[in-house]
Amino acid sequence: MAEADTSEFATTGIKYAEDDAGFLALSLTAILCSRARFKEDQDHIPIPAREIDGDASETAILRCMELQFGGVIAYRDKFPKVCEIPFNSRNKFQLSVHDLKEAHDPRFLLVMKVRRDTSG
Repeated sequence: MAEADTSEFATTGIKYAEDDAGFLALSLTAILCSRARFKEDQDHIPIPAREIDGDASETAILRCMELQFGGVIAYRDKFPKVCEIPFNSRNKFQLSVHDLKEAHDPRFLLVMKVRRDTSG
């Protein structure tokens, strides 16, 4: 577990162990299983200050991944969603399926985020 300041007041991004298989799998899910996107024409603005279309959780995840790797939106575009089940408060999960042919892989990748209820 690690702490990341993804607020607009953050001055630097924390780098995590990119050689850790668990972190890479988590990052892949964080990048692909999301609907959050940076608003247009903000490349000149530091990542923590950019405006994002998305809820608070997905905004923080997008900022964290962009600070870690850069090019998150381009990576998503490289592996397009074939289908998805968007997050809703009843199911408390989000699922998406991605086409991997850009990586010369004929398979599809399913990624899923689950909201763990911490109340009670």
